[in-house]
Amino acid sequence: MISDALRNQHTSTSVGNDERIPNDPQKGPDEATAAYLKLLENANTELYPGCKNFTSLSFIVRLLHMKVLHKLTNKTIDKFLEFYHEAFLEALNLPNSYYEAQKITDDLGFTYKTWDACPRSCMLFRNEHANLDACVVCGESRWKVTITRSKTGKKRGKKRAAKQMRYIPLKSKLRRFFTSFETAMLMSWHADGRTNDGVRRHPADAPAWKEFDRRHVRFASDIRNIRLGLASDGFNPYGTMSITHSTWPVVLVVYNLPPWLCMKQSFFILSLVIDGPKGPSDKIDVYLQPLIEELLELWNEGELTFDASTNQMFQMHVALMWTINDFPAYANLSGWSTKGKFACPSCNKNTVSCWLKHGKKQSYRGHRRFLPSDHKFRKDRVSFDGTWEWKSKPKPLSGSELLNQIESEGILTQYKIFDLKEVQVPDGYASNISRRVRLDDTSIGGLKSHNNHILMQQLIPIAIRKALPNKVVEPLIELGNCFRQLCSKVNRASDLEYLEDRFVVTLCHLEKIFPPSFFDIMEHVAVHLAEEALIAGPVQFRWMYPFERFLLTLKQYGRNKAHPEASIVKGYLMEDCMNFCAQYLNDVETKLNRPARNNDSGDSMGRGVGENTTFHLDDREWIQAHRYILFNTSSVAPFITKDKNPRVGPVYYYGWLTDIVEIRYTNDTKYVMFKCDWIDNIHGKNEDAFKFTLVNFNHLLYREDQATNEPYILASQAEQVWYVPDPTEPDWQVVIKMAQRGLYDMHSDDPQVDPYLSQQLEENIGLQDEDIGWVREGEEGDIIDEDV
Repeated sequence: MISDALRNQHTSTSVGNDERIPNDPQKGPDEATAAYLKLLENANTELYPGCKNFTSLSFIVRLLHMKVLHKLTNKTIDKFLEFYHEAFLEALNLPNSYYEAQKITDDLGFTYKTWDACPRSCMLFRNEHANLDACVVCGESRWKVTITRSKTGKKRGKKRAAKQMRYIPLKSKLRRFFTSFETAMLMSWHADGRTNDGVRRHPADAPAWKEFDRRHVRFASDIRNIRLGLASDGFNPYGTMSITHSTWPVVLVVYNLPPWLCMKQSFFILSLVIDGPKGPSDKIDVYLQPLIEELLELWNEGELTFDASTNQMFQMHVALMWTINDFPAYANLSGWSTKGKFACPSCNKNTVSCWLKHGKKQSYRGHRRFLPSDHKFRKDRVSFDGTWEWKSKPKPLSGSELLNQIESEGILTQYKIFDLKEVQVPDGYASNISRRVRLDDTSIGGLKSHNNHILMQQLIPIAIRKALPNKVVEPLIELGNCFRQLCSKVNRASDLEYLEDRFVVTLCHLEKIFPPSFFDIMEHVAVHLAEEALIAGPVQFRWMYPFERFLLTLKQYGRNKAHPEASIVKGYLMEDCMNFCAQYLNDVETKLNRPARNNDSGDSMGRGVGENTTFHLDDREWIQAHRYILFNTSSVAPFITKDKNPRVGPVYYYGWLTDIVEIRYTNDTKYVMFKCDWIDNIHGKNEDAFKFTLVNFNHLLYREDQATNEPYILASQAEQVWYVPDPTEPDWQVVIKMAQRGLYDMHSDDPQVDPYLSQQLEENIGLQDEDIGWVREGEEGDIIDEDV
């Protein structure tokens, strides 16, 4: 788990051979960088004499970009280029084929290496093993031979590699971050642009980052040195799930960048792609060897790099902070088994588990030991497993203790429905969950982890709150609340410390409700999540959501179904080339600089995205809108204080958005206003026992259209909500509030979290008549040796 990020660091304060760092930085680029920039300049010649809209490079970039986005074949590009030359009689300064066009991108450094691998993933055929025909570990042949049949008999076909890996060199990619002035400036944001007020908004605010700086002073002395995270997961590159195929990419994320950029796909680094059809499993370290070698070289020796923001050369060093993966993949990357008796990596050998004889699985309970020593639950035998809990919270192992454990015990193996069908969520909030509902067998399938969080945190509490007893509903709602607080963009240390206690109490309540078979390892690891956020910072920089979306992008590159991994790597490099060139060619639109699908032009309050029409308000509507604008101006504010019966405090009104109006005055002053159908707060709004807000649109605030009505509000005063039909009350809908996407408040210390309903869980240990304890009273128990 990520808590190891703080404990696994070495105590050295030097960075490899730091004497190689120039004491007197060289002004301007070195010869290699100058040649590279000259190559870029030479490619940027006129498309034809007198052309002002395109250069040769910008035209090629635009053409190759369309090839990537619209999945055009190589032959199609050849025909396009042939047609252009025929039409303009060789006047164009363009290559003659797709091969020549791609050669330009190769010269700019957008290439990859291919290595054959053992079919059983024992080794890579590289370096001294490059010319071998069989694996030195298992003896398996390197080749798969195709046999073709003819009339004269069988014919032996061409030898092909049984398994391959494609690797994209890291150094050239990292150097390109500093080639552009704008990007080079952003690479120092974590030190120069960050608000350092003790609130955690970025990994640089976390103790793990600061402890790393303390232990590696020379590395931290140059803020341009790069810190990376590594993510990996498998996916099926084919459109049908009937084909079993697992392709494994390894992706790097750069944490030097600000939070609104570092988790964007345009700044992800695809490092390597492992061929299917079988995943690498726990032998993934074999495929990581080239990346690890390059990372070690970048850590120890560094790479001489030109910084466009300072016009100087500097020695760039790189550090890998942590890995990002789902829990099953954690076992592959770490070597710690996530199954069996000691499945929790944080608890380690102190994991509490028991084997369910009839359930044929391990059960992980024992969460009472994380409670304070005087907590009432520790002496509650009846509600839990019939014992008192005297054990203390397990102590996390230090980095040196983990290393000794690996070396001495060989742990790390080194190889050579409520009706979800009708639920509609806001655009971009989640995928269409209704499409994943199968009514024939009343099941849900194919959801990503983000959609499961939407279910757990928002939809399931609505469905169960009147279907189950309160003692079951309350801890389930609180569990969702804990995750919503954990996923906040901004958190204080005190919030996370309190959240850690809430997780423990909630899991103890769940132990009172659910049988032991419910508690597999995924339920147990939740007890450590708040502690990891305390160490490593906000979770959105370490979770799998953006990488799962990136896998979908990679899948779209896989046009060649016979060799999907090769087309995936080529498609990524082409996209990366377009993004890189866009930093020099302003007329080239890429994912890096093109407007968003619902572009708001950078205004956090938003703007209209559809076609607008110009019209004049009638007298009644004008009075309504103009009066509301006056009541919210600074000129009228002093008179509001003279009200003899003032009401101070927020008053929430809920409604449907019916129209968006921009009021324009003759002095060019503009106000964007929302016109809504408002709910009557007396008859149309209600709050249930679990503090869910319900609204009924049969009870509107204004039933008649009069000049005294106030249907308009300023757009800046609105907050987005969405409504879910109540499963028990047909005319009522449950209000779900949501935080605005894509906004990062880098100065406020208020937690940026989706609003949730706080549940105060009772800690009484007495059972009610209708409650059922897990202990059979009146019977003698048997003592069983746990080692049996």
